[in-house]
Amino acid sequence: MSGSLFTLAMARLVLKMLGGELIPYTKFDGLIANRLMDEGIITIVPRGSKRSFRMIDPEGCRIYISQNYTSGMELEDWIEMKNCPDEVLRSEQVAKAGDSKLRYTRTFKGFLLNCYTPIEATFHGEPCVLSPLQGTSIFMQDYEDFRIPEDVVVVGIENGENFQHIRAQKYLFEGMKVLFVSRYPQSKDLCNWLKIIPNRYIHFGDIDLAGISIFLNEFYVKLGNRAEFFIPADVKKRLKDGNRQLYDNQYVGDYLAKHGYVVFSADAPMWGERGRKEGVDRNKYDLIAGNMMMLGRDLSAFMTYDDISSTEFLASLPMVDAKRIGCVGCSMGAYRSWMLSAR
Repeated sequence: MSGSLFTLAMARLVLKMLGGELIPYTKFDGLIANRLMDEGIITIVPRGSKRSFRMIDPEGCRIYISQNYTSGMELEDWIEMKNCPDEVLRSEQVAKAGDSKLRYTRTFKGFLLNCYTPIEATFHGEPCVLSPLQGTSIFMQDYEDFRIPEDVVVVGIENGENFQHIRAQKYLFEGMKVLFVSRYPQSKDLCNWLKIIPNRYIHFGDIDLAGISIFLNEFYVKLGNRAEFFIPADVKKRLKDGNRQLYDNQYVGDYLAKHGYVVFSADAPMWGERGRKEGVDRNKYDLIAGNMMMLGRDLSAFMTYDDISSTEFLASLPMVDAKRIGCVGCSMGAYRSWMLSAR
């Protein structure tokens, strides 16, 4: 793609997003926006009845823009050069950019792969053996013509450190012929290759909301039941010994909203902002629920009616597709989700 498609006005919009601003969808929609979304760099967020673009990977954005649109220049330098072309000598432009022509190149098409036991494969129809030396990996660029035996299990690793030390993960995959892959850079190439081949895929990701989201939205949605999320046998111990603060500080609603979903979260009666001014007291809650039951009332039923009303309210919003509303919760929230789904 010609660099001329990346205009000065568009560069300024990208710079605003890097600064945390939201950009109206109508101002930035187009081929470049689609490519930035495909790379997981920007996302669409609703704003009333309208939509806007928001930056979600600033560092990745700078790398992508530098490689594909500004010929290696920092975005701010490129804007300065374009803004005052007569004041910037040609030699200075070449010194900054390393190339006097702006052009589109997909620098890192493909993905990394590794294995700790040799694997026979074919590449462009010719047989080959995958056997990287310890401390190295293979970058597969022409993945369209790369095939492996059907009994090889493909394991996708999210964590870079785990990918570098696959031999330390060997005990997790005993009795299996395994090819490890990494979706670097953050592109669709790995998933495109997985759709071509029939092999079983195991996603070895982080056991948190982000890791599960990556598996569901990038792999399971494309591969179906051929894709599995790896949960180690000692997962309970790992979670127990892990960083509780990092786990507790992950809020499902905030995460979904950040990724473009409309989120509505209602406190149950007697909890959160609908609770006692003295704070939540489970004993008091149980006492009130018991007294209500004696009077022929069910406090949990009030929760369900609240959730039904919340769903009807969401369905009435112009930015919400009434046919695509879901519910999720943990503990009592799981009960509420179950009851609402039954409704």
